[in-house]
Amino acid sequence: MAKEQKLTAAQRIEGLEGMIQSQSQNMEFLAQEINSLRQTMTALARRINATIKAGEAGGVSNEVVNKLLVDENVEELKGKVNFLIEQKVLEETKDQTIGERSFVVGRELDEEKNVVNPRMQFALASLTEEAKKAVTGKKLGDIIENFSGDGLVLEITEVYKIAEEKEQKKEFKTEEVETKEQSLT
Repeated sequence: MAKEQKLTAAQRIEGLEGMIQSQSQNMEFLAQEINSLRQTMTALARRINATIKAGEAGGVSNEVVNKLLVDENVEELKGKVNFLIEQKVLEETKDQTIGERSFVVGRELDEEKNVVNPRMQFALASLTEEAKKAVTGKKLGDIIENFSGDGLVLEITEVYKIAEEKEQKKEFKTEEVETKEQSLT
């Protein structure tokens, strides 16, 4: 019989660390799967609600259900912008020219000016350099050709300014640092 060799403390710790890392990866994978499932369930719930609404309106068809879903998504996006305005993160501005601190709302149109996507919204800072160049300097009502690279055009429908950080917060941070420095002396 071969004698079992006892592990050193360092070897046991390494083994435990390996197990913890493996478990951590498994939990991360499960969290991603749960998030994906949550998104799927949310999409299904929205489709079911839209189907019910379409039935109440007198006609259930895929077209009607899809229109209701798009309308619901547009309202949700409008609500997010309104919330950001209420929280003073976004400000309405008289200068409707898109600049570095702009938040843009638009809609995508095809060649015949039919609405393909009724609402698209983004902060200019979130775009690629190429897209930033295409949008910067444009104004409310302007059209940007082939914005997404799919042949569609973007019509600018709203422009907001992203608010600057409030002065009082900066002052508070400065005072807080000074107070900590004073307590150290």
